Amino acid sequence: MKPLARALPCLLGLMVLAHSASGRAEQAPVAAATGKASESFDDQARFLAGLPVAEGSPLATLQQGKDWQEHAKALDADWAKLEQKRLRAMAEWRDSELEPRFDLTRNLYYVFGGPDLISVAVLYPDAPVYVLCGLELIGQVPALSGLKRAALDRAMDNLRRSIASTVRASFFKTNDMAADLSRTELKGVLPLLYLFLARSNATLLDVKLIEIDRTGAYQELAAGAKPGAGVPGARLRFKRAGQEKEQEIFYLRQNVESTVLAKSPGFLAFLKRHGPANSFFKAASFILHNSKRFSRMREFVLENSLSILQDDSGVPFNALKDEWRYTLYGRYLRPLPPFQRHLQEELVKAFATGPVKPLPFVTGYRRPGDANLLLALPKATAQARPQETPAAEPEIPPGPDSESLPSKSLDKAQADPGLAQPQ
Repeated sequence: MKPLARALPCLLGLMVLAHSASGRAEQAPVAAATGKASESFDDQARFLAGLPVAEGSPLATLQQGKDWQEHAKALDADWAKLEQKRLRAMAEWRDSELEPRFDLTRNLYYVFGGPDLISVAVLYPDAPVYVLCGLELIGQVPALSGLKRAALDRAMDNLRRSIASTVRASFFKTNDMAADLSRTELKGVLPLLYLFLARSNATLLDVKLIEIDRTGAYQELAAGAKPGAGVPGARLRFKRAGQEKEQEIFYLRQNVESTVLAKSPGFLAFLKRHGPANSFFKAASFILHNSKRFSRMREFVLENSLSILQDDSGVPFNALKDEWRYTLYGRYLRPLPPFQRHLQEELVKAFATGPVKPLPFVTGYRRPGDANLLLALPKATAQARPQETPAAEPEIPPGPDSESLPSKSLDKAQADPGLAQPQ
């Protein structure tokens, strides 16, 4: 088994599909090291993550304060719980179930991932490029040593709240995330990505705001510049501990409705430039089940994916079962409210007839023991499926109720694909 240090333990299940309009002017520029030259990107990431910064950093003195020390202690405790409850099991499962079946060193598409780096970084630790997409603001990390102490404390409190919620569940409620990422000086998804990379023992090398043109090429934005008509995003370069090779994360703020993609061709063109790639879906609000509004995104995934790993909220099973060779994991139950109408009868039959392999960790909207995953590989290139021992037939409740999570755990923005993406 490869050590967990291969993975980039980050935040589980971050579903970032805000229900606000994607106005370009909302986006704040990165101001990572403009306050003092010695306040590096990595110093900022480690400070936010509750980890010691480099000696001589202007942030070193701030770490002597009681508030930061309490921040670090709380993050240490939450991160230990996260590793114990999920991350170790995910890494072991990856080594036994994914690595023998397909190439984990290819690029990774996580279209509805937002800043949920942990899921793909643990499962795909060697991907050269991670492409994450959401509707949350990209945001900023200003010079931390220049912030007022009260403002910095509030910002760190929001970060702790975000981490603590992932210990309790494997996804984020959209409304809570939108509020947490907009109410302090540390706005958007960048502060979270900084924290996750530092907690993974990675070194954050560089961060740039970018804009993608209609051809899929990207340009770096000058400090303080606002994006134009292209797709706004951020590019983060980092190295994992013990590795010489750099890796990249692209976070792109993009609505993926078919009508929007037709007017903004640069998004799919950018993905195409980085493909074909492996694809991952989790807690995706069943958006790709809406053929009328999201068919273009679904078709792109099917045509440009080397593999698809997903729970039942990703690509509809009927779109995969004929042209893809699949392996089932876990237990398939009727989707929780408000997604009951997305029960997939063909998937019920597939889990009932088997074979089905166990899933040793929670993912998506479910509690431990109730989660499911499906690994799909194109039949033209897939390895032959190994002989697997069928699991017990899954229990499909006759009604919409399930004990896995109360319906109130899913916020309104996740209730319908139409709410998850702006008009």
